[in-house]
Amino acid sequence: DAEFSTDRAALARAYFVLDIGHTYLGNPERMEYRGRALPIYEELGDDAGLSIVLNNLGLEAQIECDWDAALTFYRRSREACERIGDVVGAATAVNNEAEILLDQGYVNDAAERLRSALHVWRSARYPIGVAIASANLGLAEVRGSGYEEGLLRLEEATALIDELGAREYVSRIYAHQLAALLYSGRFRDALDRADELSSLL
Repeated sequence: DAEFSTDRAALARAYFVLDIGHTYLGNPERMEYRGRALPIYEELGDDAGLSIVLNNLGLEAQIECDWDAALTFYRRSREACERIGDVVGAATAVNNEAEILLDQGYVNDAAERLRSALHVWRSARYPIGVAIASANLGLAEVRGSGYEEGLLRLEEATALIDELGAREYVSRIYAHQLAALLYSGRFRDALDRADELSSLL
């Protein structure tokens, strides 16, 4: 319907949702729609739509291990959020940048960004963001040899996720706990956590 109308914003939204839907379903059709919303939002000067599309493109690039592209998309998403005063959205992009830096081994840089995102999300009273940033920061702290502090932060993140009932994030945080336990040499606890994680998958 949007293609036959003059509503460019509706068309951009339709392209964006089709991209997300096909991506999560693993359908090859996702490539037909990927990125098609971006030039429309740029044409419209819609930074709100632009920030969401850029963040999603970053996630897709991250999943495909194209880290340079992902970081570029996240940076542009953060800049778009900052232009419209969306501090929560900007913190999302910062957290996502940090996840890549952590995977690349830049632990200190990742931890700095995660502390920034965590501060914003706590101030904004955005609990799911607090849980995600806490889990990522906990893993960063463990990798930086702050074992006990990091494990404690991961436990707090797990408790918050359970309290929120956000089951889709449980496996991610369990995986972070598993990695942290391995880093800290607690192999028996890691095996127990691996059993719990496998039951969720």
